[in-house]
Amino acid sequence: MKLIKADNYQTWYIENFDKSIIIDPWLTNKLQPKGSFFIQRKKANNTILTDEEINKVNAIIITAPFEDHLHFDSIKMFSESTAIFTSNMVKKTLIQNKIRNPIKILDESETVINSIKVKALPTSYPYYHSTFSILFEDEDGNSIFHEGHRVNFKYLQNNKINADVSILTAEESKLFGFIQLGMNYKNTLKAIDILRSKILFITGNEPNKTEGFISKFLFTKSFNLKHLSEKVEDFLHKWNRNYNLKIKTTYEPKLLGTAGTLLANKEKFIKQTLKVPLPVLLKGMDLISKCELDYRNTTNKRLLIELCLMQMASLHLEEK
Repeated sequence: MKLIKADNYQTWYIENFDKSIIIDPWLTNKLQPKGSFFIQRKKANNTILTDEEINKVNAIIITAPFEDHLHFDSIKMFSESTAIFTSNMVKKTLIQNKIRNPIKILDESETVINSIKVKALPTSYPYYHSTFSILFEDEDGNSIFHEGHRVNFKYLQNNKINADVSILTAEESKLFGFIQLGMNYKNTLKAIDILRSKILFITGNEPNKTEGFISKFLFTKSFNLKHLSEKVEDFLHKWNRNYNLKIKTTYEPKLLGTAGTLLANKEKFIKQTLKVPLPVLLKGMDLISKCELDYRNTTNKRLLIELCLMQMASLHLEEK
């Protein structure tokens, strides 16, 4: 699976075998037409998705009946043959608004979309009957958990739900100052601990940018990125007691992404590479080349890559 955050708010894109799922698409720069009274939100760019990626979309998932999840103008950008997967509540709204796409209901039973197993799971108060979480799992066992509002901790624990990647809210948002609409960073950390996720993506960013009448009743609080980084440092310190590895962390006041982090630390990688004996580098390149050739034909791609990484990690032992 290829996962892309399609904008700076809460539209997500999952590609598998050259076909794609888009979650809660909002592909215009304004959430509502100019002059809308109740709710409004704006963004500089419609989406980071290319036309080629958008053309691969053959399934739309709508997780909630609210305007910032159920955006009719964006749905109408796709062919009427594009299937929509959602809840019974949203299905009624789609039909009332004369959306002609095939509409299918997601629930806890398994639905296969583009060779990905998809399940809709219960969410938490006050969204019990209006929204759902999603669990994705591809043919290699890679999994993604998506929750655009509040996680149902009890359900996750009782059903032992795990996911390699979690997409969660982390910036506190309260209606009238006491009805929790999203999770704060403490709940986010609790969720990824239960899910045993290796990677966390934040969705529903910057709820304070919501405009309109509803914004007068919203209390929002951004998550403390520095506090999260301290939690990571603490975890690494405790974990490393058993391994005694040399681990160096870098704090990013602004998230750079994987490629951005690599570029920002380029000089460190160059210095580290210069310390590696030439025979080790050559053997490493040979292992990567062989892995790339075998990748196309293997039935278990994840295992192949893990074995390759294990072999590369043990090269320094051969030198000794």
